[in-house]
Amino acid sequence: MSKRLVLVEGPDDVAALLEIGKRMFGATAGGVPGVPSRMERDATLTVGAATIAVRSAKNAKDGLPEAVMRAVDQLPPLVAGDEARHDRVAFVFDPDGDPPNAFVDRVHGALGALSSVASPWSIARDASGDRWNLSRAGEEPLALRGVAWRADGLTLGGLDDLQNLERLLCRVLGAAYPALEPMVARWLGEVRAARPPAKAIKWKAAVLLWAALVDEGATSDAGIASRFLGQHRFPGGDGFARFVAPQLDAAGLREPLAWVFSTP
Repeated sequence: MSKRLVLVEGPDDVAALLEIGKRMFGATAGGVPGVPSRMERDATLTVGAATIAVRSAKNAKDGLPEAVMRAVDQLPPLVAGDEARHDRVAFVFDPDGDPPNAFVDRVHGALGALSSVASPWSIARDASGDRWNLSRAGEEPLALRGVAWRADGLTLGGLDDLQNLERLLCRVLGAAYPALEPMVARWLGEVRAARPPAKAIKWKAAVLLWAALVDEGATSDAGIASRFLGQHRFPGGDGFARFVAPQLDAAGLREPLAWVFSTP
């Protein structure tokens, strides 16, 4: 048995990982007895012999690097054979408009505190930039990895060419409802024309327009992610297999997500 920890920006990421974990990797969801959840900001999943805790960082993306560092530093001793031992930690984030590796460099900078005298961790960063092997003297090593939400394909309705969870959701909905995508693009243009020039439209606006068009039951950030990554009644049957999984594959997300959810 092993434990894993996944740090994310907010409730929408928690909801997204819950749906993907259950539908793609056979995870089951459930809380820890006696420990209340923080209103969609935490979740616990089980896959085989692994228990995966998903937690939202304080201050969203800006707080994620420090949250990763503190979470690693507070782990109990990593002893082989101990059922409480963590073997993997991941952080999931939106690259948005950051330069390549900019955010994982921030995380690496925060990890530097782990090598202080008070917290003697050894930190080895992989050449990929988004993976680390961490160890404390005499303990089992810990694997750390960053997973970036991203989507394949062109932008929508003149939105900035950013990579984030919302863009992935738009790609899923565009694949499921190709005849409606021009309507969403047109609405985005109308919203842009009605706004002051300096106020850019974000990808979240596109997701909300999609929700208004095909599923008004999706309202909150977490609700939208849950609906459109599995719970929504997509046309033609199993929406996850038909529309979500292909978009995850096209974006190259299956492999890093499998690293999070697969059994040892």
